[in-house]
Amino acid sequence: MSRTSMQLFAVAALAALATAVAQLGSGVGSSGQPPAELCARTITVVETFSAAGLQVPMGINATDYSTWPGSTVGYNNDLVFGGSGMSNRTAGGILSMCFVQSASGDASYSYCIATATFSMGSITFQGPFPDDVDSVFVSAVVGGTGIFNGATGSAKVTVLTAGTQWKYKFTLMSKPACM
Repeated sequence: MSRTSMQLFAVAALAALATAVAQLGSGVGSSGQPPAELCARTITVVETFSAAGLQVPMGINATDYSTWPGSTVGYNNDLVFGGSGMSNRTAGGILSMCFVQSASGDASYSYCIATATFSMGSITFQGPFPDDVDSVFVSAVVGGTGIFNGATGSAKVTVLTAGTQWKYKFTLMSKPACM
């Protein structure tokens, strides 16, 4: 086997391995189908804060919310299926960028753009984000990719624990394009 052939074989093997690992960890079954929860017009997931996923501007104290107003803060956290947050069934991840308008104690008021990424697509939503105990508000779903391509609808957000845990109930205008 020539060196070029061996390199191509190695690249192909690595690509196959990466695909298998991604599918194993993402909830995609051997049939290539997404989990049933992702094929409905209503999808409920919970985000739990991870300090490792927090990005604040240089010079901003990550643990002192009073220094955050006027800053854009980034979050990268895991999502689990269900509404309680107690599930161990990973649904995907969420990447958010929020402009913090005010913060006091454990509460903050921001404007956020977020993308929830699942095994076979993503849903992007945006709107005001009043992160206070027992807050419930609705954001606009403004797009999607994969099985959610062109998604529109709403994201009802329930603050389970301010600054720590949020439930998202996506209600899409059209059913995802599952097979």
